[in-house]
Amino acid sequence: MLSDSFTAFGGLASGCLEHLRDEYDRKSILVFPVIPSHFPTTNDCTTAQSVINDSVRTVNLALSFNQFATHSSMFVPLSTSTRSWRQAGPGRNFQYIDYDAISPYNTSAILATALETLTMKHRLRASSNFCLSDLAADLTLHGRKAVAASLRLPFAMRTGETLLDNLDQWQGPLTVAITPNCEIGNARMMQHVCIRGIPTTRLKKPVEKAGSQRELPAYKCCTVQEMFQMYLSFVTDATASHVTTVNKPINVRAPFPRIFDAKIGANGDLLPEGSSRYDNTAVEKIATVSGLHNCSEIGDMLESLHTETRRIRIPRLHQFTNEGGGLERDDFEECLDNLFALRENYEDNYVI
Repeated sequence: MLSDSFTAFGGLASGCLEHLRDEYDRKSILVFPVIPSHFPTTNDCTTAQSVINDSVRTVNLALSFNQFATHSSMFVPLSTSTRSWRQAGPGRNFQYIDYDAISPYNTSAILATALETLTMKHRLRASSNFCLSDLAADLTLHGRKAVAASLRLPFAMRTGETLLDNLDQWQGPLTVAITPNCEIGNARMMQHVCIRGIPTTRLKKPVEKAGSQRELPAYKCCTVQEMFQMYLSFVTDATASHVTTVNKPINVRAPFPRIFDAKIGANGDLLPEGSSRYDNTAVEKIATVSGLHNCSEIGDMLESLHTETRRIRIPRLHQFTNEGGGLERDDFEECLDNLFALRENYEDNYVI
């Protein structure tokens, strides 16, 4: 379920979610609250009105998150900005992508790519024994219903390069967080990661040409899934990782925005040093990596939302008074208490 969460439509989505839960109490419900990377303001808006708009937006987010945590099986906030709540922060930096952070056309394409990839596990025919309820059970241990998402777009390898060489030389995090106010760590978490667009033929060099590759532990891997599983076990600590692979890359032909760096070729490969793609040539397909993560850093996101909302004096917002939105003071306090309780579920004091 894709949902607004910062306007009145967040309340509408919450009502629909509650109805679905009442009607289908045994079904799993996955919610993706989508938060814009830019909040437009009018030029004639006064400073006082701007502060009120920011406060209304923050309260709506808190109320929506509270309802999502209550009635959904799992919810995953999505945004291409580094932080949200009162105002949106700078856009996330994706290597080999030059996008307009305030353009819904650009940002929605990035989030749509992530959604298509990270939901592959329970949508594949080959995963007939794995369903949405299994995904929720894996990622919501200890009442951790809020989950973070990440994306690597594109996952670019040089022409002729193998996956083994690429991962052996990789520097830094594999993916970029696309959940606001959250930086995904590399320890003590549960995660589902999906890789698209890397065929087995690019896994490693054949034995007669392997050379120094044969000395690497990952050379024993026979599938892309095995190699990524081994890589994640090396770069994370006390983490359970589930890897899904799909050979078919993502189609990024029009109307997908032309946001890829000129260093990326039409087939999604990284061009040789000094080369660039022709201006009249568009990227047609790309490989990508996306994941869902249950990590302690999500607690920081919830704490920041709780702190920002706690500062707001709700009686001053007529939109939420009895004459307007009908929000009782006790209901508002209960919402804040629930957010704080949810945040406590992410205390890093246990071992997976």
